[in-house]
Amino acid sequence: MAQGWSECDVRAVRATIHSADGSALLAALRSRPVRAVLQSAGDGVAASAARRVPGADAVAAEFLKHLTARGRDGDAELADLLRGSAEGGPGTAVALSARCPLPVDLEELATLLEGD
Repeated sequence: MAQGWSECDVRAVRATIHSADGSALLAALRSRPVRAVLQSAGDGVAASAARRVPGADAVAAEFLKHLTARGRDGDAELADLLRGSAEGGPGTAVALSARCPLPVDLEELATLLEGD
């Protein structure tokens, strides 16, 4: 598991992201090294910054610093998303929504696709 993070801790972070609880996400990130969960928590931090959750800009800046230094696959794209959300730039909401799953009633979708 990620350094300083148990499997349970990572699941808890994912739950805060899924529930859109930016304050809980930031609290969880403050207690452990964020370098281990940059990709896992980056979308949640970007969403929190876009919603102006107190403290999110500082966490986004820390994520940006680590992503830029690390330079792995996907880091540049996540860094761009974090920059845009912290700045409130155009397209931030679209970029965030494109990366977040939407709940879908599969039976209703199947019915619509079948034309019933």
